[in-house]
Amino acid sequence: MKREDLIRSAEYWLTKFQVDLFNKVNDYIIQNKLTRKKFAEQLGVSKGYVSQILNGNADHRMSKFIELSLAIDLIPTVSFQNLDDFVQRDLQSETGASDFDLEISKQNVKSAGYLLSNKPMTKCADKLFSEEWANLNQVNNIEDSLLAS
Repeated sequence: MKREDLIRSAEYWLTKFQVDLFNKVNDYIIQNKLTRKKFAEQLGVSKGYVSQILNGNADHRMSKFIELSLAIDLIPTVSFQNLDDFVQRDLQSETGASDFDLEISKQNVKSAGYLLSNKPMTKCADKLFSEEWANLNQVNNIEDSLLAS
């Protein structure tokens, strides 16, 4: 199967969501020193259901996906992109993440209300990208000085 065919498949995106959820749940369990049983009790589900999540065997309803996300103190966010555009960017990129994808990520972080670091990026392959971060750092510095006064 070609990568493009994989990206166009529903199974790819379902598996990606399952893996993302597994990683977040697993991190939460480890950070909070919980057993599967304790985590199941906290969620009000069976230990077997938690095992399904951690074994990647659960096909969640959207309501359960949201419930699990909130249970681990996270909110799920979803973005929609044109499939053909995504495939083209993926094919052009060795890493699967283009400058466009990085810009979308940066905008998602900003729109979610997170402040970006005031420390400038010292090494960046793309001068334009570095300039954008420098501009953002200037905005953050202005905001910091306004807050301090």
